[in-house]
Amino acid sequence: MTTFSTQLKKFRQERHLSQDELAKDLFISRQAISK
Repeated sequence: MTTFSTQLKKFRQERHLSQDELAKDLFISRQAISK
């Protein structure tokens, strides 16, 4: 069973998004993504 963080990282890498770009798209901080 994969965790949410693992799935999120895979999704982000497949779409060539940085943590910062994803955070901006989701209207949350980059620190929230990294956790």
